[in-house]
Amino acid sequence: MNLFRSAILLFILTFIFTSFASAQNEESKFKPVPVVTGVKVDGGMLYGNDLSDDIPTVAISDLLAKPQDYEGKTVKLTGTVTDVCQNMGCWLMLSDGTNEIRVITLHKFYLPKDCAKSKAIVDGIFNPAETSEEHEKKMIEESQNSKIKTEDVAGTQKVYNIEATGVKILSE
Repeated sequence: MNLFRSAILLFILTFIFTSFASAQNEESKFKPVPVVTGVKVDGGMLYGNDLSDDIPTVAISDLLAKPQDYEGKTVKLTGTVTDVCQNMGCWLMLSDGTNEIRVITLHKFYLPKDCAKSKAIVDGIFNPAETSEEHEKKMIEESQNSKIKTEDVAGTQKVYNIEATGVKILSE
């Protein structure tokens, strides 16, 4: 009977140890799966905060032509989604047909990864910034439709971001 108890105890301790060691190893591999939660609204799905009627609509071409006039200001943009982060849904590229701008959620909310080619309205703060080569390469790797290849990125990059407070993906 004593041998039986010892074998059971040894089995339990082995199980606990291997579970703990495995959990330690798996923890470094853990990647959270974001929850994409939108709210059905008139004309589409809303992600993040409600869009405001008080925010001025600005053309993407105007933002890019005179970024200093809009830096740090809240704007509304409309356009077509050309790309979406395939890792978490934490950014999208919005196009007016000629120009594109990156819309980032800062992980406050997530967007559906299959919303490329949809029309969208975005409220957010215009934030020109510089990013590292490594960060831009990571963004390209998360992309499904990037127009830039990772090997074409070298050094610090000037980027134009909209820090989104709300994104409405329009219904067809």
